[in-house]
Parts: sequence; C-alpha cells; structure tokens
Amino acid sequence: MSEQRELGEYEGIEKNDIQDIEDQDESIALETGFEGFKKPNGEAKIIRASWAGAVLPDGWSTNVVGDHVEVQGGKAFSSDNFSKQTNEGLPLVKRKTVNNDTYPETRITKDVEGRYIVQDGDVLVSMDRYFECILWSYGDAGLNQRVCRLTPTSEFNKYYLMYALQKPLTYLEDLGGTTDFTSLSINEFDNIEIPTPPIPEQEKIATVLHNVDELYDKNQEIIEQAKSTKRALIEKLLTLGIDHKSYKPFEIGPREYEIPEGWKIVTFGDIFDTHRGVNYSSDNYVESPEEGMLFLTLNAISPGGGIKRGGLKYYDDEVKDKKIASHNDILIANTDLNQDGKIIGYPVSVPDFDGQVSFSHHLLKLSQTDDVFRQDFLKHLLSAEYIHKRMKDISCGSTVLNLDTSLLQKIPLPVPPKSEQQEIANILEECDNLIENHEDRQNNLNNIKNGLMQDLLTGTVRTTDTNIQVPDEIAQHG
Repeated sequence: MSEQRELGEYEGIEKNDIQDIEDQDESIALETGFEGFKKPNGEAKIIRASWAGAVLPDGWSTNVVGDHVEVQGGKAFSSDNFSKQTNEGLPLVKRKTVNNDTYPETRITKDVEGRYIVQDGDVLVSMDRYFECILWSYGDAGLNQRVCRLTPTSEFNKYYLMYALQKPLTYLEDLGGTTDFTSLSINEFDNIEIPTPPIPEQEKIATVLHNVDELYDKNQEIIEQAKSTKRALIEKLLTLGIDHKSYKPFEIGPREYEIPEGWKIVTFGDIFDTHRGVNYSSDNYVESPEEGMLFLTLNAISPGGGIKRGGLKYYDDEVKDKKIASHNDILIANTDLNQDGKIIGYPVSVPDFDGQVSFSHHLLKLSQTDDVFRQDFLKHLLSAEYIHKRMKDISCGSTVLNLDTSLLQKIPLPVPPKSEQQEIANILEECDNLIENHEDRQNNLNNIKNGLMQDLLTGTVRTTDTNIQVPDEIAQHG
C-alpha cells in the first residue's frame, strides 16, 4: 500500500494534534481563519484554508508558489495617457480586465517597456479585493498596476497553476469580507502552497477542468445571445407594439420616439407611490431563510434589470410594513455605486418566497395607485433602454449616482391596452425562461467544476490511467 502524505503538512504539527490545538486555544481559529493551523513562527499558511484534511498520493508534493514562480507587478501608468479610442496605443490590462476576463476597454498611448507587455499564455492575477487568476488570450497588452504576472518554472504547467491557485485566492477574497485583508502583495505568493503532481498529470487535470470551462463559455454565449435578443425585442415591442399601422410622437426628456396612436401616456407620478427600503446594517445578515427574511439589495439587480440570484441575502431585524414587499412587486434601483449607471433605475420583480421579503434603502418599491399596468408587463417596460436613459439623465453624484425622485415623478410612460400588455409580456417571458434555464445550467457547471477541482487537485480522483487527450494549447504551457 502506498504511503499517504497529508497535504501541506506543517512542521511540528501532526494530524492527531489538530483537536488538541483547537481545544487549547479556540482563538487560534478565530484570529487566523485557517481552521486552527499555524506555522511554528505564528504565520498562517494559506494552504490550510483550501486543502485542510486532504491526503496526497505518492509522487505528489506541495510547493510554495513563490519558490517556483517569478512574480512581476504592473506599472503605475499615468491616466493622462489613457484612451478609449480603439485605434490608439496598446490595450491596457487593468484589474477589471482580469476580473471579467475580457478584452481591455482602456488603451495606453505612451510607449510601454517590453517587460510590462503581456502576451497570450501569461498567467495574470488581479490584486485588489477580487483576486481572479486567468490565462491571458487577448494579444499584446500593457500590464497595469494592481495586476501581476506569474511566470512559472518547469515545476508547473501554466493551466494547472491557474486552476490550483483559484481556491486559495478565493479563500483570501472571502477573508477580505471579514478582515482588513483587501489586497494582495507580491510577497503573498510566498505564503501559498499548492499540491503539485508530475507534469503529465498536471496536464490531464488541466484538460478536464478546461473542458468544463469551455462548456461554461459556450453556455454563457447562449445566455448573452438570448439577452441581446430580449433587449432588441423590448425596444421594438415597447415602441412599435404589435400589429399597429399609425404612430404618434413620444417625448421622454431630450429624446423623441414613436409609439402606436392608440397607446395612452401617463407620468410616473400619476401612477406610482414610491417607498424607500431599509437603512440596514450587514450585522443583521443571517445565513438562511429559517433565520430571517429574504432581503434584496443593489447586488440583487442585474445590469439591464432582473434578479441576480447571487445577490440575495437574509436579514433578521424589525421592518416597517411599507418596507415589506410581496411576490411580483416591482423594485427599482435608486442608487448606483458606479458612474457608468448600469444599475440605476433598472427593475427587479420580487421572487416567490415562503416568508417575508424586504429591501434596502438603495431600492424603491413601486405601488400603483391605479390599475394601469400588468406587473409582468411593467418589469419589461422599466427595462427599456429609453426609460433607463432618462433615469440616468436625472441621476447625479460625483462618485455614487442617486436618482432624483422629484424628477422621477415627471417621466412619461407609454400605456398599451391590457390585452396587448399581456401579449408583449408573454413574448418576453419566453426569453426569460430560456435565460433562466441556461443560468441554472451555469450553476450546475460551476458545482461540477468545484467538485472536480477538489477531487482532482488533491489526488482523490486520479487521471494517470485515463486516455485523456491533452490539447496542444495546454501541453505547450507545461
């Protein structure tokens, strides 16, 4: 029988000592957040956060990332040399670029030294608040501050390194929510250990995880296409309607559109009473619906409107009746934490929940004073781009955007007949169902990947005796 080795074994700490440590001093776990493990010099080892209790197969080792990787930080380029023009300068890799794994929005017009130029296949990590790790694939670009490049020795395949770092980095990111740890330093990689199989097995592990990522990306493309189709339908149906022949002008702010001759026009203030939500403290968040009510914040609204399930919270505190919402009530964002205004004014329909639902002061609940709109139609109307543009027009703030609720009352809204509202809502609901089904699939793929990462990166599931074909794009980064 092969000898088993505990992953990330600490000098002076045996497996049987774990309970003794916790019994002797519960504060160790609280102070370090690393499940009661400490190095002899008192510094917490990040490996314990991610792989505690795992056992490595023979032939595997654990390696400190900083010992086998050259870590290079980016340069603090002056924003005076930034440009949004696509034909100027070199694309610039910023934190947001890495976090979203997208082509850069910003370009640098000044010449960039060769050592600060990123190339395809480079491993990049964002270093503030969100610690994402990606393999760059968008061509030559400049390496900006608060992003670092990892260049491994022959000990690591680059794809494997990227996957093996995700769990420790996620742990540190979560730690930032409860401590002052909100940024990485280059030296932090000297405190991260990762399990290290031989290169051929690294390549096979990376191939399995890469295949799941490709399924995820293809599914995401379907979601984005469905959302794009829905946006186009909203703009068409909420201006042209269904089977109309004559139209009239419809002015909203400085812009003019056309709507069917038979549609009425009302103002926001004619139809709605608005109720601002709870001035809350995150100290009142609880873990489960058994402990508190469903609580919606800005994080529960997706750009373009609709629910973002990852932003749902649970809240345990006394809430006034006006700040309680019901299934299918419409809430809109009256605040946006960014100047780009991708959230401000957009709606969310309160999901079905077996219990009370409340919402934060960054949201407004809309209560109709007259039965003018179907709720299933209203959520789509308020997602229309021409409504959102006006919402953004009447928002102000140097850092955070706030909706001017007095000007909100004057925004005009088109009112189709109820029968046409239902037809429009039914068409758009088909898009919503398609999007929701594929978002559920994304969640399933995420769960599959997380399970595979835990099993494959600890050797619980082996790839050595499999016929996994390693693609060239992974093998060349060995």
